Amino acid sequence: QAAIDALSSGGVLYISHGTYLISTRITGADNIVIKGSFGGSVLKRAASNTGQILYFRSKSKFVIEDIEIDGNKSAGGASGYGISIEGCSTFQISNVISNNNINDALYIRRDTTSNVASSSFSIVGSTFNNNNRHGLTVASGHSFNIYGCTASSNVFSGITVEPNAGGTSVGHSFSIKDCICNSNGQSGHNPYSIAGISISCQNVSADADRRGIIISGNQCLSNLSDGTGDGYGIWVRDCSHVIVDNNNCSSNSDSGIRVDRSTTIGANTNSVTITGNVSNGNSSDGFNVTGGGSSDKIIGVTINGNVARGNTTYGLVAGANVEAGMVSSNVFVSNTTAQTTFNNFSGWAAVEQREENTNGFNANLETRSNLMGFQRRDLPAGQTDYDLYIFGILDFTSIPMVRAGSVIGLAVKLSSSLPAGETATITVEKNGATFGSPFEIIIPSGSDSGQATVDLRSRTFTSGDLIGCVVDTSNNGAWPATVDIIVTVETSPFA
Repeated sequence: QAAIDALSSGGVLYISHGTYLISTRITGADNIVIKGSFGGSVLKRAASNTGQILYFRSKSKFVIEDIEIDGNKSAGGASGYGISIEGCSTFQISNVISNNNINDALYIRRDTTSNVASSSFSIVGSTFNNNNRHGLTVASGHSFNIYGCTASSNVFSGITVEPNAGGTSVGHSFSIKDCICNSNGQSGHNPYSIAGISISCQNVSADADRRGIIISGNQCLSNLSDGTGDGYGIWVRDCSHVIVDNNNCSSNSDSGIRVDRSTTIGANTNSVTITGNVSNGNSSDGFNVTGGGSSDKIIGVTINGNVARGNTTYGLVAGANVEAGMVSSNVFVSNTTAQTTFNNFSGWAAVEQREENTNGFNANLETRSNLMGFQRRDLPAGQTDYDLYIFGILDFTSIPMVRAGSVIGLAVKLSSSLPAGETATITVEKNGATFGSPFEIIIPSGSDSGQATVDLRSRTFTSGDLIGCVVDTSNNGAWPATVDIIVTVETSPFA
């Protein structure tokens, strides 16, 4: 502390190799660098220290790098933070290890006297493991980046951004990228929702104070529930203009990725993009997007290019009060309850969704394969240009989903090659009866009957190709509330 106090105009404090027992917190200053010998300069909390090891309040332009904090939680004590920063700006924490703290490893928040949030900072290449609260907490902070950090095996969440009562400029304009947040959470120990990465702007009504958030390239695996129904990979609440992309959120106790709204703000959330993520083997949904009340909607959702396999409930849940969305080019496969479920379709225009038929169609075995098809719920009569959801085998239960005069598209994906010199018989049936005219084969085209035999001598189909058709329902009788539509393909050598 005396060395820091002596740097009245700023400078560098070098902490040489060794372990230093800290009984009273060290208070930082403006314009200083605290630099250790990475992996060898250890600041260890003494049992008598119930505050922080490093403490900065209303300071700017400082750096903490290449040091290790040992919270020494096994020594006991009522409280103990690794590093606490309040109302500071323009600082960097780099290559810091802060483990085994009684509270958070790194706690960043507003100055409770001036009510100024911390801002314009970066946290790079640091580790926050085995702490009794969160690994890294930002409570009232904006304009910051967290990159390449590890926050795992904490009792609460790995990384959390949350409001701090009375704070201003809470949680906007920040990114969390390329971090590892695994195995956080412990049953019965958390009053909050647990996640590998948890972002909440609850109770922050001003859109400008809860927008501009990027969560990208992170790994969030095997995060556990506290016993109250959480344990997400990534959880985002009440935030606008959010991008969640290229994360791996698998094997968590709840949904892999959940974006939702509370009912406490009274203002809608705008623009959520979820793209390029993998969410497999979670104990609930792969992806869950759910609004709050009628005044707390999520409007403008893009879900594109994601993969959800083997989740206990759905691949994708689009819940209540979610409007104006686009869903495209995802793979939802082998999820237990169903691949997708949509609470309502208000404002969902031109929505396309794809699912794989994991059984595929094996041309070499000359077997039949049921359709994994496309559908758009409740098409109005006379429409011909809608993109269609996929819904497994098309089993339209409970309500009429296709009306006379609509056009529906159906396809089978090949799981093996189909060589030239064979024929393919494609059949479309409704409730076991073959369709009547009109009926058009897409690949190849040119047929106009319920069953078509196609000469394949001029073309070789490869694995992944689609063979399918378009059916105009107007000439196929009344459509009941329950109808099964099946496309089958059989091949045989050309004689």
